[in-house]
Amino acid sequence: MELLVSIGILATSLVMVVGVFLTVTRASQKSLDLTAGTVVAQSVLSRELYGIMSNEVSRRTFFDRDYQTDPLLRGTERLNQTAFTYLLYANTVMNGDVGNRVKKVDVVVWWWNEEAASVPGSTAGYGFLRSEVTRLVNENSRF
Repeated sequence: MELLVSIGILATSLVMVVGVFLTVTRASQKSLDLTAGTVVAQSVLSRELYGIMSNEVSRRTFFDRDYQTDPLLRGTERLNQTAFTYLLYANTVMNGDVGNRVKKVDVVVWWWNEEAASVPGSTAGYGFLRSEVTRLVNENSRF
């Protein structure tokens, strides 16, 4: 009888340890995915702002127009085996004199992690991930 009880306790302990291991592994993968999404968002934001701010005509157009409902840019960026889709919005924060205007620029990046979604027992929607990055840009900023 004692042997059956000890085997039962051992089996329960092993199941709990395996469950904790799987949960930690899943959380670690999700953290890596979110970090990759943030890196892509930062990269897109820096690249696009540099392109806009380095050209006087595009700079003027950028600060004269508001991109609150329609995105300024949309596209896809690849990192490793994942395709990241992004939207870039620019809203006027302060519309003072020419040369003193400020825009809030947001990049929203989302992607689907098929590997994470195919894990048996994963919760619905775990494969869809999203990251956002925001930066304030002054019209006189230099990149």
